[in-house]
Amino acid sequence: MEAVLRNLIEGYRDELIADARSILRLPSVCGSPCAGAPFGREINEALEAVLALGRKMGFSCRSLQGYAGVVDYACEGAHGEPLGILTHIDVVPAGEGWSRPPFGALLQDGRIYARGAVDDKGPLVAVLYAMRALKESGLPLARPVRHIIGCDEESGFRCMEYYLKHEDPPPFGFVPDTEFPLVFAEKGICQFRVCRTLTCSTEKGAIELLSLRGGGAVNVVPAEAAAHLRVTPPGQKLLQQAYAAFAKRERLSLLAEGETVELRAGGKAAHASMPESGENAVALLLEFLKGLSLLPAETVLFLKSLHELFGGESGGRGAGIAVSDGESGPLTLSLNVIEVDEGFAEAKLDMRYPVTAEFAPLWRRLTEVCAARGLEIHPMQHKEPLFLPQGSPLARTLLQVYRDVTGDDSPPLAIGGGTYSRAMKNFAAFGPLLPGREKLAHQADEYIATEDLMLMTMIYAEAIYRLAGAGNETDSFAGHGP
Repeated sequence: MEAVLRNLIEGYRDELIADARSILRLPSVCGSPCAGAPFGREINEALEAVLALGRKMGFSCRSLQGYAGVVDYACEGAHGEPLGILTHIDVVPAGEGWSRPPFGALLQDGRIYARGAVDDKGPLVAVLYAMRALKESGLPLARPVRHIIGCDEESGFRCMEYYLKHEDPPPFGFVPDTEFPLVFAEKGICQFRVCRTLTCSTEKGAIELLSLRGGGAVNVVPAEAAAHLRVTPPGQKLLQQAYAAFAKRERLSLLAEGETVELRAGGKAAHASMPESGENAVALLLEFLKGLSLLPAETVLFLKSLHELFGGESGGRGAGIAVSDGESGPLTLSLNVIEVDEGFAEAKLDMRYPVTAEFAPLWRRLTEVCAARGLEIHPMQHKEPLFLPQGSPLARTLLQVYRDVTGDDSPPLAIGGGTYSRAMKNFAAFGPLLPGREKLAHQADEYIATEDLMLMTMIYAEAIYRLAGAGNETDSFAGHGP
């Protein structure tokens, strides 16, 4: 069966690449809700483009009020509950640092450069073409196949909440939104904000913080941050001395115009599940600013508190919550968004904790250390960890598919990322990133290699056939989840 599917998919090469580039050109970043588009007009336009592509392939397609899309395929004789495949059309903001247009979908040296190339539009299009290959092959499937396309994966899973309120969940399936060969564990995720009101003091320091901003999405390590200061003549020399003595000044620029000074910090974006792979521009700016003793005392206290608790490193040691386990590794904690303006200060943080750790003690500790520093703490979202036994029928089958198609025996993985696998029972994260490939999700110059796009399409076609194909023991996959 593999040869039949491979020949069909290879014949789609030009179409597949063209359709992937077309979808990648659509800037599907979460925006203001409007009629029929709960996550903004641009996400809805991208969803409709994907559904139009599915209809062109002959599938039954519909939008669930703009919250999600559904692409259904059922060959003659297929019956019962469907195999589910969950992808998403929304992407994080492009961010800074791109050497190519982030929504240009430039094809260069065998790579398509675009935000969403690997997370998650490239895999989305690969799944559609895998379904097309099965449809046009005539291979019998015992079950229908349902491809669910979410519109809010990056901002809170509201799309899946809507789906589960209005539709029955598939009993099992996979999520092409992380790494091959298979992910069996996903850390718990908690995103929260801390805030404080900075009172307008009569204290007139030589340096005053007018504003501080950095970061765009709470699940992205920020590559840029900026602060604006008012510096009186007595403070200007001292500011220059502090800048000259700062060990990391090569990543910090200072531009003065009269009494107004702009400080800009540069870093490297990274997915919040791997903060150690980035360089946090907000943390760098906090590190410099907290040393300016000529700022008002209350401002210095706030900056020091943020940096000491959350900005000094990304393992949670500053807040006293550093934990680790043998299944999924250490806790990560990164301060990714900050805004200080007109007396109000707010920071947004992303925490990923090991699958065996209990959340309640971690949150209690965070609450205590924030209260001790005069900071309010408020949860934004929390997702429990996910653990899929490696011996389950679903895990064994997907792992075998990957190994048969690629010849690679890499072991299954535990990750800090969070996928739609958490939204439904008995789902596993499966690709698209191949072992050894650079991890560029949420980073500048994100790309997907066209050969990888073709290979993942083949892997997904074979996975669908083995999980839903006639003659396979499809009932064994359902009901054996975490």
